[in-house]
Amino acid sequence: MNNSLKLPDCYAKDIQSNNYKLLELNHFDIEELKKDIQSVYESMDMDLAYGRTLDILYGEMLDQARGPCDDKQYRYLLFLKLAKYRAQGNYQTVTDMISWMFSISQEEFMLEDEDAPSCTVVLKKFPLQGLRNSGFTSKQAMKTIESLLPIGVALQSHEIEGTFEFGEFYIDYDEEKGFADIEQTIGGYLGLIVGEDEG
Repeated sequence: MNNSLKLPDCYAKDIQSNNYKLLELNHFDIEELKKDIQSVYESMDMDLAYGRTLDILYGEMLDQARGPCDDKQYRYLLFLKLAKYRAQGNYQTVTDMISWMFSISQEEFMLEDEDAPSCTVVLKKFPLQGLRNSGFTSKQAMKTIESLLPIGVALQSHEIEGTFEFGEFYIDYDEEKGFADIEQTIGGYLGLIVGEDEG
């Protein structure tokens, strides 16, 4: 944008003029200031904060050390700390926290205690997308979920399901469940056995 065009006609306005260059420097400084103000505003949201802001603003407040985690994983540790404060040990609050932490809907996973050993909850269903959202391995994610359960209750899980499946008829196709295209922008994905992504 040529801000010098706003000057009266008696001033030089072409892009080689000093007027243009001075106004462009001013415009650049204002835009940088706007970006800094926006960055400060966004740092108030834990989903958008990054780097030292996460450590100082949230890590120290929640007394959670970063360790070797990158921003994405550290953010989930902070979510976990908050979730532990908010979870009351009942089914609803635990599922609310899992849904919030892994950015998945409550219909996408299932916790059951029927036909399970004493003091054990079975994670019957959990989407691989939730694992990909968090950046954790499957074992780390299961430990995270287990830490939300009441003390003395163990979590049992063997697999994390994918979305890939064959249609009932050859003309059936679903972009979320079928084969992928070359760019990998559509298509389902395979699940995994808990722990096999660490080998």
